[in-house]
Amino acid sequence: MFGDTNSLPIGGSVLLAAAAYAVISAFVTGPLVAERTIERGGWESSCRANLKDLLLAEESASVSESEVLPRFDCNSLLGLFGAEGRQVCRRHGNFEFRLPGMEQLEARQRQMREMRKRRLDAAISNVASRCACAAAVTMETRRIPFAIYAGSARLITPAPVKNLSNELQVSLGSPLCAAKG
Repeated sequence: MFGDTNSLPIGGSVLLAAAAYAVISAFVTGPLVAERTIERGGWESSCRANLKDLLLAEESASVSESEVLPRFDCNSLLGLFGAEGRQVCRRHGNFEFRLPGMEQLEARQRQMREMRKRRLDAAISNVASRCACAAAVTMETRRIPFAIYAGSARLITPAPVKNLSNELQVSLGSPLCAAKG
């Protein structure tokens, strides 16, 4: 099957043991070390916090000025005329002018706010899933570097293991994990 191993400088049993060690490193100890390294680095908690902050910042930035309805009350209209305008409003009350169709605009605006809130809540609920996906994708795509890291008793540190946070960020932005958000 493998040919004659008697002519090799090392015995066949040594080759078989080395192959078994490589397979165990690639499929058992490498993923285990990868998982523990990711956990020790605090990836899950920092990823969740960063994604939540990012989602909240995107949501607050997405509210455009056209979505904000102007107020038509005494202070906003007559307050432009200085102290006299404000005095008129104080004397007669801060009455509000209701334009035709304003109720429909306000109802539509409330609907849009509720939809944005539901969408934001759904995205925030998927944050943990996206972070776990990034860790799983990194462990799977970088299996061999982690096997080398584990197999060498952490004496050899390949570049993907050194730059683990960058690898995790790349995996987080991958189409596989981005679809979870």
